[in-house]
Amino acid sequence: MQIQINGIVKEKPDGLTVQDLLESEEVERPEMVSVELNDHILFRIEFRERKLQEGDRVEFIYLMGGGADRTAGDLGSAVALRRRPESKEWHDAEEASF
Repeated sequence: MQIQINGIVKEKPDGLTVQDLLESEEVERPEMVSVELNDHILFRIEFRERKLQEGDRVEFIYLMGGGADRTAGDLGSAVALRRRPESKEWHDAEEASF
């Protein structure tokens, strides 16, 4: 089956679970990654049971928090970073302040 992983179409075997995909793609620090499947963030408990299907879109997302300037009323910020597995480079940073 063909699925899209971080924007790249790849051929993968049928019956693959999200956990299987994390392992086959050798995702760095899988305990720290969030997985977005077809624009929906999955709960970690779903990784072992959720089977991927032809045409699915998967994104591996790492969330990183920032500091806060409490004197300015800033509660901090978070950045969602995606990394393409084959390049090991970060991209598509999206920042949200609280």
